Formats: sequence, C-alpha cells, structure tokens
Amino acid sequence: MAILRRACAAAALGLAVQLAGAQSWPDKPIRLISAYPPGGAADLVARAIQPRMRDVLGQPAVIEHRAGAGGQIGAQTVATAPPDGHTFLVTVGPAHLLAKFTSKALPYDPVKDFTPISAATTTILCIAAYPGFAPNNVGELIEFGKRNPGKVLFGTTAIGGEAHLAMEYIASLGGITATHVPYKGGGPATTDLIGGHIPMLVLPISTVIEQVKKGSVKVLGVLYTQRFQGLPQVATVSETLPAFNSSGSWIAVYAPPRLPAAIANRFQAYISDTLNQPEMREKISAVGQVVVANTPQQFAEQIDRSMDLYAKLARLANLKPE
Repeated sequence: MAILRRACAAAALGLAVQLAGAQSWPDKPIRLISAYPPGGAADLVARAIQPRMRDVLGQPAVIEHRAGAGGQIGAQTVATAPPDGHTFLVTVGPAHLLAKFTSKALPYDPVKDFTPISAATTTILCIAAYPGFAPNNVGELIEFGKRNPGKVLFGTTAIGGEAHLAMEYIASLGGITATHVPYKGGGPATTDLIGGHIPMLVLPISTVIEQVKKGSVKVLGVLYTQRFQGLPQVATVSETLPAFNSSGSWIAVYAPPRLPAAIANRFQAYISDTLNQPEMREKISAVGQVVVANTPQQFAEQIDRSMDLYAKLARLANLKPE
C-alpha cells in the first residue's frame, strides 16, 4: 500500500507540475514553423492562428517558412526543438506521414518524434476532368474503366502523395486500373487538363473551382465525408464506393516530442476557438477547406488510422522509398 501511495503521490505531483507549466506558458514568443512556401494551405492555417496569440495567450507568434523536401526540412526543425511549447509545426498531414513510406533516409519518425496537437483543417480534394471526357461521375468512371482497360489516366502533383494514393484506392475499389501521370505543380497540371492533354486530375477543389464555374473543367467526385457546399450537386466518392474512407488532405499542427499534455491541450483549445470564429470559418470555407480542429487525442487516433490506410495503399501503389 505504501508503494501505491507513493506512486499516486508522484503522479499527482507530475500532473500539478504540468498544470503549473501550462498556466505560465507561453513565456516568450512562439515559433510557427510552416513546412511549405507562402500561399499554400499550410501557410493559410499558420496565418489564421497567428494574429490572436498576443491578445489571447499573452505572447506574439512568428511564422517561419522552412520549406523544402516535401515538408521534411520544417519537420526536422520541430522534431529537434525543445518541448517547451514555443515551437510548433504547421504542415500537410498526409505528406508528413507518407514520408515514412516514400523516403529511405528520413531523419525522424513522423509519428514517434512529434506530439500531435490538432488536425486544424481539411483541404477538400476532388476528381476534376476535362469536359470532353465521357464520364460525368465516379460510377460512370468505373464503367468507362471496365470498358476501356488502360485508358484511365490521372494526374497529381506528387508521386506517393495523398491524391495519388486516393485515386489508386478508388481504382482498386472499382475494379479498374488507372495510370498515374505526375506533375511538378498545380498550374501546369490544370493547364493540361483545360487543354484536354490529360483527362483527369486529383487535386484540391479550390485549385479548379473557378474553372468549374466557367465550364472549362467538370468535377466527377469529391474526396470527403460530405458534399462540398460550393458544388452541392457533385456526389462524394463514398456515395458510389462506400468503402472509400479518405477524409481529404488535412493541415496538421504538431509540437516536438514529449510536450506536456496540459500545454498541448491548451494550444489546441486556442486553435479551435480561433478557427471556429464565424468570419474565419467563412474565410477558410471560401478556399475549399473545412475547419476540423480536433483534440490531441482525436488527432492521435486519426494518425493511427491514417498510417494503417497508408501502409495498405503504399503496397497497392507499389511505392518504394527513395
């Protein structure tokens, strides 16, 4: 009993220290390490959560862009930072996790070497198509693929990325084969799509929404759990293929490993409150994203589910670490 009492006392003391640390945190400016260049979805989230920090948390935040190597430079910066709650990573969640399957010499473990804070937003992906391409929805695409083996081509901006693996997943569930055509950016890919040089792309819906309104691009399906409010007539992929469970490409917030849970929870609460301000939700929705802002525990569970799925899809796509 004495041993048990000492163990309980030690646990209580540890919790008290954590709570005291969370109350005094932050005591200096916060670094938001954006793992991608300015203008992208990660940068949008970093800029969304930055301005209120001085007023709400008592310290300002500085955004540092550490872009390169598919987000790995920024991630490495945070993985080796002190776990004191003053350095956070804002990155593309699927790319961060998929690096485990695509990079042979990854200098960190994308799960073990980070403290999950929140999946802040989801970037809604879609299957965009050239208007002259025969299928008009996912069901018709599957039928087309069955009648025309080898003629289903699709482009994305990254080999082994979320968009690439999601389309491989769709093809597998539909019983067809699809050939991947990688592009170096959304701009060249969209130009080829509009010109009819590639029949389909899988990419953020925000990239093509203006072309859809003009009629120069059509959307066959939305890769999300519900229909996109900007195109309510377009069905989700899961409405045709119920087993499909991709939730888009989310923007993740991480801290260095071993960050005290009390600080993680307090920062997540700040992120959730900030992103759920009505004006901010509207701004984020306008660019094809959805506010999630889940808790560290919910995010950790999402990571576990995603890693199981990515391992399966990496085998399906025959990905080899390079």
